[in-house]
Order: sequence, then C-alpha cells, then structure tokens
Amino acid sequence: MICLALLLFATTADNIAAAKSALEDGLPAVAINKLEGSPRTAKDAVLILARAYLDDGKPDKVVDLLRSHPAGAAGDFWLAQAYAALGQWDAALEMYQACDGEPSVSRGAAVGQARMLRNLGRNQEALAVLEPAKDWPEDSVRSLAGFERAEI
Repeated sequence: MICLALLLFATTADNIAAAKSALEDGLPAVAINKLEGSPRTAKDAVLILARAYLDDGKPDKVVDLLRSHPAGAAGDFWLAQAYAALGQWDAALEMYQACDGEPSVSRGAAVGQARMLRNLGRNQEALAVLEPAKDWPEDSVRSLAGFERAEI
C-alpha cells in the first residue's frame, strides 16, 4: 500500500512538472493532457490546470475546476481571470478584491481590479487602485498598470 502511494505521488509530481514546462513553452493543451487525469489533491496541480484551461481559451472550465477545488488566493486570481474572460465583470472584480494583500498575486489582481472597475465605468476608483503601482519594481505587471492608467 505504501509503495502504491509513493508511486502515485511520484507520478503526480512528474505530471505537474511536465505540465508546468508545457505551459512555459506555450502548450496549454499538453499541460491539460498531463493534469486532467491526475488527482486534484495537489494545489499546484489545480492552479496549473486552471492556468492551462485559461490559456487554452476555456474559462468556463476554470470556473468549474476552482469552484469544486478552491486553491486559496492564487485560485481566486485565476477564477477572477476566468470571470473576466467570460465578461462577468462584477464577479471578476469580487474575486480580484479577494486577492488583496496576497503577495504572490496582489499586483496582478490590482491591475485586473482596475480593469474591471474601468469596464464598469468606475474610473476614479480604478485610478485609486492603480496609484500604488508607481512604486512597484520595474516589470511587466508595472507596465500593465501603466497601460491601464493610460487607458483610463
């Protein structure tokens, strides 16, 4: 029994690593193939599968996955991304706001939150959300925040 559990753990870890590599190579369908049959007990597997579904243009599958397998603030971020892709701006805004203060996703969530506020016609609130972006380190998320401010 212990050997079977170790084998299952090793296989899951291998599938997670392969799926992550496939996503980095721009192959979401390969990542999905690696993870769809894997157990949903590993948070990493759920998050990678959610991102793969989104990258593959299947936001509805992200919603189904993360509603049945919550994955904390990072899961809330991917759920927000899925709602945004589906045009459900109020739901996306709520999920982006749930990510506030979570270091791994907070800056991306702030950009998403501002975008949803802009889509809802709440431009001043959107600008207020992006105000701290001026002090973020130079990277692609800060650039996105700058583009969002320019759009507003």
